[in-house]
Amino acid sequence: MRILRLHLQNVHALRNQWTIQFDQFPLYEAGLFAITGPTGGGKSSLLDAMIVALYGRVPRYGHNTPTELMTRHTAETLIELDFAVQQGRFRARWNLRRARGQATGRIQPARHELQDLETNQTLDLRSSDVPKEVEKLTGLNMERFLRSVILPQGDFAAFLRAKEKERGELLEELT
Repeated sequence: MRILRLHLQNVHALRNQWTIQFDQFPLYEAGLFAITGPTGGGKSSLLDAMIVALYGRVPRYGHNTPTELMTRHTAETLIELDFAVQQGRFRARWNLRRARGQATGRIQPARHELQDLETNQTLDLRSSDVPKEVEKLTGLNMERFLRSVILPQGDFAAFLRAKEKERGELLEELT
């Protein structure tokens, strides 16, 4: 699995729209990179966005609809994650809205979709079936995705302290 693009709107402190093109220079050539920055800078928000786009939930919230992702005083949160696998290129889209498009409206059920980018067709899936289809396409359930694609913040210090051989093994697994 290769992550190509992350587009998000109103996720935590990241108000308005943001797009990261992982399939363009300089990230595409990097192969492996770190997301760094000050506390509260949005690093975890980017990781949460990737996880919810693919699996519809974020483990650190402990429940299935991560309404905490929505930026305060906004009416909608949108996350799109484009990725490539052997079967082609896909876009996982997760969307949460408030009633009547008002920041004070009641939160509506989240919509979770999967689109085949090569045919431009949205797959005929219920929102609850998207994570299973993502798992089929990528071969990664959420736990494996977390272990192999994302090195959690708390584990980064352990990675830095690890012996060179152990770091090499982990990097080999990641790439």
